[in-house]
Amino acid sequence: MNPSINGELDRTINSGQVGAVVLPTVLVLGLIIIGLVLTGAFVVQFLNRSNFAIRLTTEATAAAQAALADFHLKLVRRSPSPLPALCNDASPTFSDQGNFSLGRTTVKIEACHYNCGGSPCRYRVRAEAKAFVFLKRLVEGVFDVDPVSGQVRISAIKNLEF
Repeated sequence: MNPSINGELDRTINSGQVGAVVLPTVLVLGLIIIGLVLTGAFVVQFLNRSNFAIRLTTEATAAAQAALADFHLKLVRRSPSPLPALCNDASPTFSDQGNFSLGRTTVKIEACHYNCGGSPCRYRVRAEAKAFVFLKRLVEGVFDVDPVSGQVRISAIKNLEF
């Protein structure tokens, strides 16, 4: 046998064995890298979603508080229209006072009033804000109106949880 042929044959066999060892190593390292990249992508998406939810919650709360401020302004101008339903402490019946949109948030305003000597002197207002479909915030306020002077005071404002 020719020694140069055997040497080439030995190198070919050794190269094939090295290639057989390198291929699984490269595949395993590739899978590890892909796993790390996908994990990083999920973490970034989770953080973005949680920040987005916090932003939407803040927007919904601000929109509900803006609705209460709007109703307060209507009381100061003495023009709540239509006049809210009478309140019953056991099961208050709220009448619709309108809806409006503010950015990505939709707000529904409901109110009722207590009679005080023939004229309404206390209003209970509820503002329900929805950001997209899944985030809701409810803010309730109580306004006192002096029937003689017409002065309007904010008695209480509460953020209620669903």
